[in-house]
Amino acid sequence: MSLPYSETDLPLDGGALDLNLAVSREITRRLSQPWFQRMGWVWSGFSAEQQVAVQDARAFLFAVREEVFSLADYEARRLKLEGWTFSLSQAFMGQAHSDAAAAIAASAEAYRIPRAFFYDQLAAIEANLFRERLVTSNDLLRLAYRQNGVFLQTVAQVADLYEPAHRDYFLCLGMGAGLLDVLLDWEHWERSHWLPVPLEWVSEVRGGVAAVYQADWRQPLRVTPRARRQLWPSLRRRVATLGIETLSQASMPLGVQQSNIGPTLEGWSRHCLDRLYELFDQPQ
Repeated sequence: MSLPYSETDLPLDGGALDLNLAVSREITRRLSQPWFQRMGWVWSGFSAEQQVAVQDARAFLFAVREEVFSLADYEARRLKLEGWTFSLSQAFMGQAHSDAAAAIAASAEAYRIPRAFFYDQLAAIEANLFRERLVTSNDLLRLAYRQNGVFLQTVAQVADLYEPAHRDYFLCLGMGAGLLDVLLDWEHWERSHWLPVPLEWVSEVRGGVAAVYQADWRQPLRVTPRARRQLWPSLRRRVATLGIETLSQASMPLGVQQSNIGPTLEGWSRHCLDRLYELFDQPQ
């Protein structure tokens, strides 16, 4: 889905656009809905207001990523990402230049969501744009944290569960779900000409490094049908295994269990585990 205008199409006088928040939130709902459907996550336990705030937060990554990678030229993509970074900072100051930014800033203010969560997601998109080299599995976990771990912490903040005793649980759930998301969204990574695969996973595979990395990182990734057929299944199994191991550490604290969304979060975790095991068994 395309946004009605670009984040970098800012008013000439530097002022904010005249935005209708109801319209803004309909856009963020449509941006986030496919992701929740893909993950198989349901909303029971959340109030209507909480659901809106969570949808706003989830839409952010996809609003930015869609605009950045809808462009073919690398320099245009880089400028688009810079425009989003500026637009987000303006929205936090009450000068929103787009529907998505307006809704995100409104929910962030209403629920006191740390702004760093959104900038971490921008860092994940930047890593994708610059085809950052992931060397070890910890680098992949860091990407999963930026893409999804911070989002689950946002969920905790919206549900008034964001406190030190709950932090590890939400981090493990978010990062494990983020690794599942990498697998479910594999086509995006290929289209962006970068695979979030640690170098150590392919360094011993003949031809593996060449199939995942290239000398000139600005050149599109070229993958042969043979490499895709022989290498991809093993890589996808490694991602699934790391996701399963991460989710196994997501032990739900008593305070979260007793909350309104405790059963919902348990269902999210269980569904992620089931999908990861399915993808391990059928990596194609």
